[in-house]
Amino acid sequence: MSDLDDGPDQWPLDDGRVEQALLECLPSRHFDRIVTHSPCGEYTRHLRHEEVARAVLRLWLCGALSAPELWLFAYDDDGGSRLPRAIESADIVHELSPAVWQRKHRLITEEYGFSEASWEARVTPRSEGFFRVTSAERARAWLEQP
Repeated sequence: MSDLDDGPDQWPLDDGRVEQALLECLPSRHFDRIVTHSPCGEYTRHLRHEEVARAVLRLWLCGALSAPELWLFAYDDDGGSRLPRAIESADIVHELSPAVWQRKHRLITEEYGFSEASWEARVTPRSEGFFRVTSAERARAWLEQP
């Protein structure tokens, strides 16, 4: 996490600012796998998530970040009409075991301090989805998404 505005009324940020903030937060530039947001967002219009996804893709393409693969969150909320859930057609869809889901939910509520009734707690998915990027061609295709 960075100190970039993550509130509901976000203004677009300069690409270079987002990239620099990411690089400053990371303990390394080399990873086994990078898991990040999708340029499509995980729910209807979270500009900062979209900007972070595009920044990670650009940094990976130019070699400033290295990993054999990127996993982009694959969730959809049907235009905000429901809580986000894993996209069934994603490259990777994984159902969490009850024990793993409980640990994840406790992390949100106990460690992060969100109430049980909060959006953050209610959206904690039991099924996770990811789009997998392993080639420059696929990364560029994601960057061309509107």
